[in-house]
Order: sequence, then structure tokens, then C-alpha cells
Amino acid sequence: MIGTLAMLLIGLAIGFMFKKLGMQSIKAKLDNLLSIIVLLLLFLMGLAFGSDQKIINNFMALGYNSVILSALAFLGSIIFGYLFRRRKF
Repeated sequence: MIGTLAMLLIGLAIGFMFKKLGMQSIKAKLDNLLSIIVLLLLFLMGLAFGSDQKIINNFMALGYNSVILSALAFLGSIIFGYLFRRRKF
């Protein structure tokens, strides 16, 4: 946990230095690299989930709960977005 937090803070400091020094071209390249890494992470997670027999056996129950949870999160986002938009912060 400490190592993860330290890496986050180091990345934050380096990103702040890039911004201060006006190195926006590096930021654009890092954004592209980050997109590729996220896609690779999603692929590897799918690979791990697909090879786990316990998840495959309980896929219908997990899928049903996931649909309900995501629908409620979507609905909550819409409701709170509407309420905060009306307040005109």
C-alpha cells in the first residue's frame, strides 16, 4: 500500500514538473501510452476471469447482480447530476 501511494505521489510530482517546464509534447505521448496500457490491463483481466472456473460457473448470478448494480449507478449519476446542475454552483 505504501509503495503504491509512493508511486502515485512520485508520478504526481513528475507530472507537475512537466507542466511547469512546458513539456506538453511528453504529456501527449504519455496519454497515448496510458490508453494502450489500460487496454492491455483490460485484456489481461478478461483473460484471468475467463480462465477462472469459479467465475465461469457463477457467471449468470454475477452477471445479474452486475446489471442491477450498474443500472443503479447509472440512475444515481443521472439523478445527482440533475440535482447538482439545478443548484448552479
